[in-house]
Amino acid sequence: MELVVISSPIEVYDEINLVKQLFNNGLTKFHYRKPTATLEQCKDFLNAFDKADLAKIALHQFHHLVKDFDIKHLHFKERDRHYSSALELANLKLEGFTLSTSIHDVKDIQTLAHFDYAFLGPVFNSISKVGYESTLNETWQRAIKNSDILLYAIGGINKANIKQINALGFKGAAVLGAIWQAVNPVEEFKLLKL
Repeated sequence: MELVVISSPIEVYDEINLVKQLFNNGLTKFHYRKPTATLEQCKDFLNAFDKADLAKIALHQFHHLVKDFDIKHLHFKERDRHYSSALELANLKLEGFTLSTSIHDVKDIQTLAHFDYAFLGPVFNSISKVGYESTLNETWQRAIKNSDILLYAIGGINKANIKQINALGFKGAAVLGAIWQAVNPVEEFKLLKL
């Protein structure tokens, strides 16, 4: 099972160093998602990484920065996915981009033909978003197991429940609160990977 880490939406002390340590400990997908970050803040973040690590980063915003950085992974928020044409997405795939998105309803799985994987959740009650509660039900479980697209669980995933992700049919898990609210994010990542 693959473990994906999503950045904290707010600044984290020593974040660049922590992300580098996560990469050194086996992280293969890091999603840069900072809704309030400026373009310059995003550039400063990306400039801190070498080519090998940039290949592991997915951009949630400032997609045009792929021209300046060796990034081939774009994440589309639900709203952005709806405004993107099938032709635009197909062209990105032809250019070698990995495309990911987020969904909250299993009915949307059928609309993801151009995406490599999607986050589906909240699977459990969110750690980082108060009031963002699980909507997992039997319909989800059937859809997950029958899906042609790789689905990653998101929402409330921690050491106590991560083992349930495989049984539910997910190919991996995306974590945010479990990592960034931990006393030691790198050690928490190691524990979640076990």
